[in-house]
Amino acid sequence: MKKCKCCGKPLTEFEISFHQEAGSPPSISEECWSCSGAEKQFMDGYTDKPHHRVEILVCLLAFALIAALLVPVFPYLNETELPESLAFYPYIIVIGYFAIGTLATFIIRRRGGKRPSVQESDPPMTRYKRTYGPDTDIYTTTVNRDGDLVTTKETRMGGSIDDRWEAHASSGSSRIDDISKFYSKMLSLFLTPCIYLLLGGTFAAWSVPYIFVMLARDRVAQGHNKIVPKPLQRAYRHCRKVYGVAPVSYDDKVGFLVSREKHQAKKAESKNSFLSNYQQPSADDSAPFFYTRRNGVSYMIIDYKREQNKNFGITFLLVNDGDDNLQKRIVVGNGFLPANDCDWRHEWNEAGISRYAMEHLEWYEQKMRKILKSIKKNSEIVG
Repeated sequence: MKKCKCCGKPLTEFEISFHQEAGSPPSISEECWSCSGAEKQFMDGYTDKPHHRVEILVCLLAFALIAALLVPVFPYLNETELPESLAFYPYIIVIGYFAIGTLATFIIRRRGGKRPSVQESDPPMTRYKRTYGPDTDIYTTTVNRDGDLVTTKETRMGGSIDDRWEAHASSGSSRIDDISKFYSKMLSLFLTPCIYLLLGGTFAAWSVPYIFVMLARDRVAQGHNKIVPKPLQRAYRHCRKVYGVAPVSYDDKVGFLVSREKHQAKKAESKNSFLSNYQQPSADDSAPFFYTRRNGVSYMIIDYKREQNKNFGITFLLVNDGDDNLQKRIVVGNGFLPANDCDWRHEWNEAGISRYAMEHLEWYEQKMRKILKSIKKNSEIVG
């Protein structure tokens, strides 16, 4: 396992491949994306998307097709009525305009480049963060039965408590989560075509300003990319295309932490209950996990760790891409570490996987295979 010589973060397959293809000098070839300064160099996205020639060409071609639709009616622009042979042609123009505008919008949307993600991709291990501040005294004056004014003093503790998982954790009810996801998908399926049709209908209004904005943006990108050697740009774009970003998101990692929190609370409650004094201790085979499926590939998070003084987290995964084998992968930050099927156990221990997760590894594998054979394999499961 290669680690950054500055911060100690394990190098992802993207970072290793980039340094190899770019021929990075020894001074930075063993440094991560942040410590080497590459993150600041490529964070603006100009190298990812150096130009918008295809998008501009699509707009011009759409204008040409719309103009071609109007050619048959040009001789009759000064006439009050069209010939009988062209009586229904205005409807064809409207339908053709919407079709061309919507198709052009779809192509432009699909071609849109994404800037590299530099925000924090790993949640903290602890859920609540206490912010301390000065206490506040609040005086409240009321009128009692005798008509006298009575003033009471209330001291409120200063600061606040921030739930750092609140926006990402589930509601706590699988039924409510399933219902909300169902309606959100239905709403998305309904709104997406409406938005495309709206943009297609207003194509003539926004396409011209869009062309000028993209031309200006490409001039800026051209000036910025002049200082970056061409081989370096090619190496960066190739590695981004091949490796990209790990599909395990911030929300997925929070989902696992919520699962582990519930699992620990359940074990503590069972251990401290009244009946536990009369029952024989039994081996608990269950373990916390988070399962999700992205682009036909299944992922199960079986452990996650993040040291307090580190700006990255380490996620341990079981991955299945459709065959019978379950790959054992590690995600650091937002990238996969290079796969090592022969020595994965040593690398997992070196990365700091918990003893509990390793002891339950066989249970995890059986659980994932069971999910893959069930109707829930396309769902998110907080185990």
